[in-house]
Amino acid sequence: MDVKDIKIDDELKNLLPPLSFDELLGLEEDIKKHGVLDPIIVWNGFIADGHNRYSICRKLGIESVDTKELHKDSKAEVMEWIIDHQFARRNIKKTEQIYALEKLRKKKEEEKKTRSLANLKRGTKKVSDGENFPNRENGKTYD
Repeated sequence: MDVKDIKIDDELKNLLPPLSFDELLGLEEDIKKHGVLDPIIVWNGFIADGHNRYSICRKLGIESVDTKELHKDSKAEVMEWIIDHQFARRNIKKTEQIYALEKLRKKKEEEKKTRSLANLKRGTKKVSDGENFPNRENGKTYD
């Protein structure tokens, strides 16, 4: 994929803390020597994993990189995947992990409210709204 066609979502980019200067420098040297070995993971054209590789590619003038599409239904699911993926491979402090998990919790809450609002606008009823009760007309049931 052309690097210029890849998009950045600030919420996804800033979910986790950036690499240290030394880590970033080491990654840049590795990319100079070996190229980009791991594909940049994208979701709907936005980077889910590979922000540092992307910025280094831009800096070095690399115009094309391999990408892999992440198939998730919502941004919260992408954020959860990022957390699971990165916590396993990066040395992230516990306080930073808690901060990222709190961002995820807020995003899930936001998406739940959005879905509820959309359901109300469409007139979708929940089970608790009585949709499983028999129809009644003038006090009679039809079973």
